[in-house]
Amino acid sequence: MLEKITFPEHEYESVQNWLNKQGYCYTTRVFKEVGKYKVGESYLAPWGDVLRIDDVQIFRKVSDRPFYDEMSDAEKAEIRKYSEDMGLPYEFIRFSRSKMNLQDCFMLEDLFPRSFTNYEERPYGILFYNTQNKDSYDSNHAVIFRDKIRNLSDTLKDILAFYQEKGLTPMIYQSARDNGYFTEIKDDLAKEGFDSWIEEQKFMVLMAENRIAPNESLVVRNVQSWDPSFEQVFIEAEEPWETEVLRKSLDDPNTVLWVAYLEDKPIGVLYCLTDGKVCRGNYVLVSKQHRNVGAGKTLTYHYVEWCKVSGIRKAFHWPDGERPEKIYLEAGFRHVETVYAGRAVYNPQRMTHIQERIVIREEYHVR
Repeated sequence: MLEKITFPEHEYESVQNWLNKQGYCYTTRVFKEVGKYKVGESYLAPWGDVLRIDDVQIFRKVSDRPFYDEMSDAEKAEIRKYSEDMGLPYEFIRFSRSKMNLQDCFMLEDLFPRSFTNYEERPYGILFYNTQNKDSYDSNHAVIFRDKIRNLSDTLKDILAFYQEKGLTPMIYQSARDNGYFTEIKDDLAKEGFDSWIEEQKFMVLMAENRIAPNESLVVRNVQSWDPSFEQVFIEAEEPWETEVLRKSLDDPNTVLWVAYLEDKPIGVLYCLTDGKVCRGNYVLVSKQHRNVGAGKTLTYHYVEWCKVSGIRKAFHWPDGERPEKIYLEAGFRHVETVYAGRAVYNPQRMTHIQERIVIREEYHVR
């Protein structure tokens, strides 16, 4: 979690306006605030921005402060009261919005299916598959890496042949590191018979205080192994394909699972994948019959508290709707970056249409 940087509440709007306008802003720190903020470090602002300290200058006379002539008499007097009049220095700090490096999160996002499905590596990416769980998209898709592709047409043909041979629908995910790539190759995908689209993923990172009040009537347990009673949660949530995903995930020691119980009955699950430093919140699922008792919030509360005591450096989610986003915000997650994730799925009808156009074109040239 990031340390906080404070501002008077009446300055919130003006600071954000300056950041939006010129990309940076200044603040003066006196008395106990002197020495608190370090150059190069990032801090969490009260309104949710992550701010990076770019420069710290130390002065003893208020008249030496940059932009002195632009300050009001009241501002000058306030700084002088807690610095010059007390024989103490003050700091003039320049800061800007910080763009957190999410490359380690993106890597985990691309590779997380390895914890629960089969896969084959290729020079251009990874092919995930599970013929026993065809309805699970996360279990059955290719991830391609832009910088590893030598011939895109050959890559797409190889993916197509691989999944068709296994009786699976060919699907491709863009690497989270290659933001916007599928927009560039939309026409190439279409030529090989793939429909493609873009999904907005708001990456949220844990960096603020956990303000969730858990439902004390629910019992939440950190569970190490699969129990058949968990399956009912997935059935009641109408996502039965996720049963096999969780079952296999628990074979990976890096998967951590919490189960919420109401009167000894499992009603919700939350599980994550971690490498010890970075943690991906994989899934939160609650039985539809019990979605008014705060199970999702309570599970998230316990997950966040575990991240804190386990030394997780960076925990992230990307919410798939407004309701989970509100829960994550309450738990201390903040929106850091939006990724425009490309998705593509093979459409036989599109390919038939393309082939028909080729035949018509060839017949026209023959004539």
